[in-house]
Amino acid sequence: MITSYIVAGVLLLSIVMVNINISNSGAELTMTQITRDKLESVTAMLDDDIPNMGYDLLQPPDTILTVADGNQIQFFRNLCRDPARDAAFVNCSEPERITWQFFDTMKPGSSKNNDHGTLIRVVEEVGQAPDTTWIQSGVTRFNVRYYDDHGRALDQNIPTPVSSSQFDDIKQLYIELEVQSDERIPGRFNSDSRFVRAVWEKRFSPRNLEIEL
Repeated sequence: MITSYIVAGVLLLSIVMVNINISNSGAELTMTQITRDKLESVTAMLDDDIPNMGYDLLQPPDTILTVADGNQIQFFRNLCRDPARDAAFVNCSEPERITWQFFDTMKPGSSKNNDHGTLIRVVEEVGQAPDTTWIQSGVTRFNVRYYDDHGRALDQNIPTPVSSSQFDDIKQLYIELEVQSDERIPGRFNSDSRFVRAVWEKRFSPRNLEIEL
């Protein structure tokens, strides 16, 4: 009888542990997908902005980049003349100044992750109020490296902040972006709980940086 109780207890404990593991795995998968979706929404904007910096600059300013720092990049791009936009804007001639900047101390109020910061994208058009997009979707890292030649090793970047006299030397950029979940997930095998991470890294060679204005 005692043996039967022991066996039943072990079986019950095993079933409970399996259910807990299944529940934790499901929560981890869900949180991982949410974190990846947040990352993709930001990278889609970067994939559009960065390769097209300097697009259709038909008049001054005579430079593309205006700020080149580790957590901030600012450049001109003529969004209004972009054929992918609404046809009503095709007569725009003034280029917009676009800024990407990460503030690691500006934590979203609802976040439970102390590493969360705020990434902003600002579009400044002549005669218009700046259009600021506040990205508070779990960004924990935004870093830009600059290179004066194609294919250089990651540690051979130009020291930041890059001085304005070196802007014309920049030919490539390497961007690192990390997003983490708001909530922790339980660790496996009695390890500490952790945040889910999603990381995106990409090297860009904007074609307009090759053209001397």
